[in-house]
Amino acid sequence: MYCTRCGKHISECTCPDIDERLASVAGPESNVVYKICRKCGKHYDRCKCKDPEWGLSTELKSGEGT
Repeated sequence: MYCTRCGKHISECTCPDIDERLASVAGPESNVVYKICRKCGKHYDRCKCKDPEWGLSTELKSGEGT
């Protein structure tokens, strides 16, 4: 998956709002689901946790993932 603003892979994106944009595309009205880390709430390609706990973006609550 690539950032639509900078064109870099999600794991290399440095856009300050990338995590918010990713969280917004997987909202309750969306058909988009992606793997997240339950600890930090980030897309799995953006997670830097030492021992991540994987889940789905549908588990994010409003305001998480930022």
